[in-house]
Amino acid sequence: MSFGGQHRLRYEYTAPAELGASIADSRESVLFSRNLLHAAFTFSLTFASSCKRAHSSRGRARSDVPPGTDQLDVTQAFLETSDERSGVHITARVGRQEMGLGSTRWVSVRDPTNVRRSFDMARVSLSGKGWSSHTFSGLSPKLQRGVFDDAPDEKNLFWAPTGRSAIAPDAAFSIDAFYLGRSRPAVYREESGREVRHTFGIRAFGKFSGGFEYIAPGSFKSARSGDADVLAWGTSATAWQRLPGPLEFAARRPARRSAERRRDSR
Repeated sequence: MSFGGQHRLRYEYTAPAELGASIADSRESVLFSRNLLHAAFTFSLTFASSCKRAHSSRGRARSDVPPGTDQLDVTQAFLETSDERSGVHITARVGRQEMGLGSTRWVSVRDPTNVRRSFDMARVSLSGKGWSSHTFSGLSPKLQRGVFDDAPDEKNLFWAPTGRSAIAPDAAFSIDAFYLGRSRPAVYREESGREVRHTFGIRAFGKFSGGFEYIAPGSFKSARSGDADVLAWGTSATAWQRLPGPLEFAARRPARRSAERRRDSR
């Protein structure tokens, strides 16, 4: 059995709040508060978790609704079981849960906002030596401001199979491949109606022992929104070199001193 929680305060000040508007004084000052409590119970292969959340905002009327405010609701409440067969670790989870995939570019818990994102879904995860996969299907809850009123939204569906494989040793080259499906009501300036999106993507990434890291994602999306067809694609690439930090230098210094003492003793 374990218990935990989180309390977070974040203050935002914006001036002018309405960009491009001819308003003499359009400043906005708001204080966000997030409070989370959770409990976990483990019984053999079964795991249950629940998390209650309370969010509030002060100082801006349009932030007093989700994802700025949610007075009290359940963020996570799920059952999970796991087993291992023929070297493959199998985990199944059902219920309300948070989920982040890969680098969380496409699917994340949305931590920067005051109210985090959850899903009502069933998920099966498989993992072996150098590979893993996730398959899930469910829907997004409809966030409401009140107490225990975030009901499942059957109009907002979400499903996907995703996979990851480490091709090169030492995590020098790994690749994610995924498909994300989503169906929801959508309203745009020129079109409105049910929108069904199909997103296909791939992400290559790696990390070398010298501190060099890279990531290169790309995706293709096809959709039908009302009577309109949508086609979109995107790609990007990022690389960075990590430099030794103070802790690493401090860890190396005693080793150098010991070597110097050994040389002096000779």
